[in-house]
Amino acid sequence: MIEVDYIKFAFNINSENSYLVWDSNEAIVIDPGSAKEVYQIKNKLEELGLKLKYIINTHSHFDHIGGNQFLKNNFNVKLGISKKESKNLVDPDKNLSSYMGTIIKSPGADFYFESKDTINLGNDKLDIIYCPGHSQGSIALYNDKNGLLFSGDTIFKNGVGRTDLPGGNVDELRKSINKLVELPDNTCVLPGHGPKTTIKDFKEYYFKDQ
Repeated sequence: MIEVDYIKFAFNINSENSYLVWDSNEAIVIDPGSAKEVYQIKNKLEELGLKLKYIINTHSHFDHIGGNQFLKNNFNVKLGISKKESKNLVDPDKNLSSYMGTIIKSPGADFYFESKDTINLGNDKLDIIYCPGHSQGSIALYNDKNGLLFSGDTIFKNGVGRTDLPGGNVDELRKSINKLVELPDNTCVLPGHGPKTTIKDFKEYYFKDQ
């Protein structure tokens, strides 16, 4: 069974959730957002005796990629992201860090993925769900066996991803949300910001005025 440990911390003015996900002794890190605090993930990996297999970015905004360099420096690990987001990793203007008064340049991606791709992890797997809207190439990761959805910045407990940033598109976001709400009601949603929720509770929020 997949077990999840996630670390929530403040990065600049944002509060971004990073996730350490593992099965057996293999692990991935989803959205290591802070260069200053990502050492906590390294410590947890070493404490649990896990082998870090991948870094996965759900999208390329600065508050989700800040720890990529640290993990690449400390582990023999590959970095994956949607191809449409890949060029932003190394460009502070495109990953928006320069607009926040800081400069973040992530290492480039080692591999790309889109929908229908699968990440094998130990004896389990996570499926990639392409979710453009918040950004051009946002993705979510879904583990059917355990009912887990790592939703990035597409859906939150009481909100959805903003679309007023470069690459955002409200029509695409609506399509992505409609895709995610087709998942089972009891799916646990682990978003990029804020507390966890379920698909059932998110639907009650999202459709309450419709």
